[in-house]
Amino acid sequence: MTHLTSEDFAAYVSRAIHGPKLDRLEEHLEGCEGCRDELVAVAALLRNARGQRRRRVAGGAVLTAAALSGVALLGTSIERRLSEREPVLRGSGVGLEEGVRSFSSVTPRDGARLEASSGMLFAWRAVAPAAFYSLTVTDERGDLVWRGSTSDTLLQLPSDITIRPGSRYFWFVEALLTDGTTATTDASGFWTEP
Repeated sequence: MTHLTSEDFAAYVSRAIHGPKLDRLEEHLEGCEGCRDELVAVAALLRNARGQRRRRVAGGAVLTAAALSGVALLGTSIERRLSEREPVLRGSGVGLEEGVRSFSSVTPRDGARLEASSGMLFAWRAVAPAAFYSLTVTDERGDLVWRGSTSDTLLQLPSDITIRPGSRYFWFVEALLTDGTTATTDASGFWTEP
């Protein structure tokens, strides 16, 4: 697959992509740092647009968002979906096994080998509307590397967090749902290239 287009990003964040095409797109995101960075930029622009829309007195304006790498007009349908505070990623991974709700991680995939870089993107499936997520990244000994929180389904590792080359890391996400219950992903491990 070549790099993602603005249409691919729009389809991904607006949940208009399904099946094998979604799988191919997510596989590409796992291995392409440039496209992951662009996805983070698009998601940030859309979150900012959502905040600006709430401050507008008169509605009806069309959202125009240009990401650093040239993502152009994304359209009012995306703005409308985001104004409803939906998570960015499509689908739900909710399951009930032995009384514990679970949902799916997306990237990095379990067992992935990645370039060691700050700004690494973590993504997971939505568990429920209005859920609040906590992402935990640990080293192979289980020591905390970083913990971040969001109401989105994407988080980027801050640039001041050091990921060592030739090391193994684990990550998982816990979700707090509006009814007070929780859900979690399985822990996924990834290796950084030496």
